[in-house]
Order: sequence, then structure tokens, then C-alpha cells
Amino acid sequence: PFAAILAWVCLYWILALGVVPAWNVWMGRMIPAEVRSRYFGRRNVYIQAALLASLAVGGGVLHWSASSRWGAAVGFVALFVIAAAARLISAWFLAAQHEPPAEPTFSHAAAPATVLH
Repeated sequence: PFAAILAWVCLYWILALGVVPAWNVWMGRMIPAEVRSRYFGRRNVYIQAALLASLAVGGGVLHWSASSRWGAAVGFVALFVIAAAARLISAWFLAAQHEPPAEPTFSHAAAPATVLH
């Protein structure tokens, strides 16, 4: 079972890190350059605070469930259900986002031809 869990964790991180470049480009096009650093700084503060709070609450749930008559497994099930619901809500919000218009790109092969004309 350890090898299977390790494989799933590796697959998760490979897929999660694989979307980072696309997400960075998308956010770079959506957030104006003059407010981008302030926006991401504040965003990271809120994300880290929520992460700390969720770790504390999750630890509390596991501590409570371990001492209950149902055992720690119920706490893990509850936390995984909450995590799955949060992922579904996140996917719904991402699907509702608009795609900003693409910026015009110029081909390097066509650039010399346009200079000569």
C-alpha cells in the first residue's frame, strides 16, 4: 500500500506543478502590472492565514475524533470529504472565470519581411 500511496502523491504533485506555468501566464494577463505585486502579496497573506487556520482546525478534528467512540478514521473521512468539496467549489469558480483576450504575437519568421516592406 505504501508504494501505491507514494505513486498517487507523486502523480498529484507532477500534475499540480505542471499547470503552474499556464496559471502564471493567465494571472499575468488578468492582473494589471501596476497592481500585480501588491495583489499577489495580499493574496499570499490570506492564503497562508487560511492554511494555518485549516491545519489547526484539521488537527483539532483529528484529536477530537481519536478520543471519540468512532475513532480517528471518522475524522480523516470528514476532513477528506471537506477537502473534496473544497476542490469541487474551486473547480466551479475556475470554470466561471473568463479568459482575457490574447495579446497579439508576432512571428520571428515574419518579422524581417515586415521590416523590408
